[in-house]
Amino acid sequence: MDSLTQLESLAKEFAAAVKVLANYCRNADVHPCLVPAEAPREAHSARQTILANVSKVKNLLDGPVDFLQRLAIQVCLSSLLTQVSVY
Repeated sequence: MDSLTQLESLAKEFAAAVKVLANYCRNADVHPCLVPAEAPREAHSARQTILANVSKVKNLLDGPVDFLQRLAIQVCLSSLLTQVSVY
């Protein structure tokens, strides 16, 4: 699957998941980031799909410089956590 087809597919999934989550949040009068544990499985699944697709779209659109910047940040965080765990 080429990048454009993949992007279109992710956008369709994203839009469908947003509709499901928005409907639940309106009916339950809750904020989308505060979906309670007792919410229906569909609401939790929609929220996870939205978050996953945002990440996938970002990965598709990021260039090499963006990748290297994220990698450098992760290395710095890993180094910091290693130093903190020593103390």
